[in-house]
Amino acid sequence: MNYKWIIENQVAISLESREKLSSESIFQTIVTIEKEDFRLIWKWNDSSEVRHYMYTVGNYPNPTEFELYEFQQFINYEIKHRRKILLWFQSIDMQEIYFNYLKINHPQVELPLKLEHCKACYEKGCLTDLFCHTSSIEDGIKILSTGELLSSRKVRKEDINVLRMESRNAAGDPVDYFDYVMLSYGNCFSGDRLVTERRINDNPTELDLTTNFQPGIRYYFNRQALQHHPNFCCDGYHAGKVKDRINLLDHLLCCIVPKTHEQLIKQFAHPNLLSKIIFLEPIADLHLWTHQAYETAKKFNH
Repeated sequence: MNYKWIIENQVAISLESREKLSSESIFQTIVTIEKEDFRLIWKWNDSSEVRHYMYTVGNYPNPTEFELYEFQQFINYEIKHRRKILLWFQSIDMQEIYFNYLKINHPQVELPLKLEHCKACYEKGCLTDLFCHTSSIEDGIKILSTGELLSSRKVRKEDINVLRMESRNAAGDPVDYFDYVMLSYGNCFSGDRLVTERRINDNPTELDLTTNFQPGIRYYFNRQALQHHPNFCCDGYHAGKVKDRINLLDHLLCCIVPKTHEQLIKQFAHPNLLSKIIFLEPIADLHLWTHQAYETAKKFNH
């Protein structure tokens, strides 16, 4: 495979065509930078050792200063966890921009109020005022009774490699991901989609996300406040994440629960959390439910 290093023995740019990219190489992370509707990290050709980051920017092929900075955060996180990265660019102009940018570390860039690299949600972009985590109803009972959101590793108490190789890890997440509570932005539907995927043990169909859709529980946090958590981490891909646990008694802004589960949740929830739990009539549509829940949560973000 033909490539040149940006950061010696850590980050390289592929000089091959996209068709010649291969998991049979020294790289653990392959990033393709091209025009897409969203971003996604998934297994590369079903490899258990190599991941593919399908990366794009809001106004392709012109990255904003924040998008460049965020990408550098991703690179730094991967390097920290000893994964070698191969970049492939559809645009030669973008390749030159990123090649020069990644050679040095840059100061922090302010997060915009709206990010537009993904327009799949109701609002046609990520609104960054809130963080959100989503759980199933069953998991939510334990979360709300204990008052803690725990990482997969803390919840399951399994060997980390057992978690990584489970079928539920369809994306091929690496072992370090299991040490964190993952967060999306407040208006993102990915959490409920993942809950649906795990409930049916399959890739959700349009019917699963509309007529047969069953909302989970959404936990909202003030983004700026949670970024000051001592275990907060930004990996350049997720909106944010917190290592080990989030104490809901200290950090929860509000929690949105489908009204059909009101009596069950009230029976088990920690008394000090009850005033922050909002019960909404469920909507049989992933996008509309996410939008309604976000609009409700915003009212608590003073």
